Amino acid sequence: MLDEQNFDWTRYPTSWDDFVSGRAWRGAGEHFRLEARAGTQVQRYLASFTEPYIWDTPVSLGLSGSYFTRQYRDWNEQRTGGRVSLGYQWVENDLSTAIAYRVKT
Repeated sequence: MLDEQNFDWTRYPTSWDDFVSGRAWRGAGEHFRLEARAGTQVQRYLASFTEPYIWDTPVSLGLSGSYFTRQYRDWNEQRTGGRVSLGYQWVENDLSTAIAYRVKT
């Protein structure tokens, strides 16, 4: 699992030193999570990205996608899904709201 709380998708590495020093893909306050749990009976994969301040406004955007499969003795279960969310942050009140659309198959 890779979980970066201070991600920056525009700050790609330009040298090996960027990886070593920790400057690669960091610094913008975005959240990025990549999860892979592979197994013989259960597998789960997830990728998510959240931009907390779109265009320097208190509006946030979240995107995620997932895949899950499980093998039972008599049948197999398989699910895929995705989610898109928009939120708003009232910073002075330490309050946020969000609305999301989620699809699972």
